[in-house]
Amino acid sequence: MRICWVSPRDIVDCFGDPQFLKRNRAFAVEAEPLVIADKNFSVGMPFAETDVCKAFHQVCRDGGEWVDTEFWTRVTGQIQSGLKKWGCSNEEQFKSRCARLNRLYASIKDKGVLPKANGDQIKVAIDRLGHPLFVDGRHRLACGLALDVEQVPVHVIGRHEVWQEFRESLVLYGDRHRGVYQRIDHVDLQDLPYSHGDNRMPLLKKALEGYQTAGKHLMDMGAHWGHYSQQFERLGFRVTAVEKHETFYQVMERLRVATRSEFKTVQEALERVPLDDVDVILALSIWHHFLKTPRGLRRLTALLKRSSADMILFEAHCPDPPGQMANAHWNPQPDEFAAFIAEHSGLAEVTRLGECDNGRMLFRLQGEA
Repeated sequence: MRICWVSPRDIVDCFGDPQFLKRNRAFAVEAEPLVIADKNFSVGMPFAETDVCKAFHQVCRDGGEWVDTEFWTRVTGQIQSGLKKWGCSNEEQFKSRCARLNRLYASIKDKGVLPKANGDQIKVAIDRLGHPLFVDGRHRLACGLALDVEQVPVHVIGRHEVWQEFRESLVLYGDRHRGVYQRIDHVDLQDLPYSHGDNRMPLLKKALEGYQTAGKHLMDMGAHWGHYSQQFERLGFRVTAVEKHETFYQVMERLRVATRSEFKTVQEALERVPLDDVDVILALSIWHHFLKTPRGLRRLTALLKRSSADMILFEAHCPDPPGQMANAHWNPQPDEFAAFIAEHSGLAEVTRLGECDNGRMLFRLQGEA
């Protein structure tokens, strides 16, 4: 099994029947994720409501005692009825077990949740919408949540048949196009080969230093599958993702749901979307398509004049070699293109943010210099 990384906050609910997965050998280290028919797939309670998760918050985070938790009451009751729990057959042994949980918490607080050498990671199953459901490894997940760690290592051991079909369609797309366009920030899609990584995001985040993002409206023009819409939502923006291409739009909407993102999606031509309340425009390698014809250039000019944004984050195309711009009406150099945008948007302060690994230049345009 490959190790995947996910925010523990993304693992909201539990899988309803872990024993079904065990019976079908999904727990075996060498096993491929089990494809689960809808009739065998059920969703259980929220993980945060389990007594284990509550106990770690109560004891390790808030300084309480194990004996005062629902977890202690349940497990000691099971031991008293004759069950062995984690090798414990009496309360004293279980008390020692809880002391080890304290040490686990301290280790994770110091080092984070590290992959286990024996391959026994937190286990999840993916539901029909693409949400990871908890299956096994509750102590480590509870620690991760109590400590608010960024990511935990997991093994995906099962997939709903509907999600499996969607995943396979993305794999097939990647095979046909030498990888998907952009890295997909989803626990079960991290392994898909991609053309573009995240080297643009550090430059874009730096460009926003000092800018109050909370509640501001960012429009992602030509959002493709929504990767940057997802990332900018995490920065506090209220995001609208605009994508005209029908298939790209449908994939973006599926991924938006799968990642529990809340950005708004719009399937429309860029020149037709309202811009009245947009504070920031994100236009990464998209506006040069307008330059291929005189009509397209007029449309871009009109779009920029309609904008009331106080910032534009813009990535220019590479004019040399011309490639797809070989017969374009206008194929400007990056700085020339940025100056054109500044002239027609009224954002006169143009800053070069840096060159990405694809050779394309990023710019920030703001108000009067």
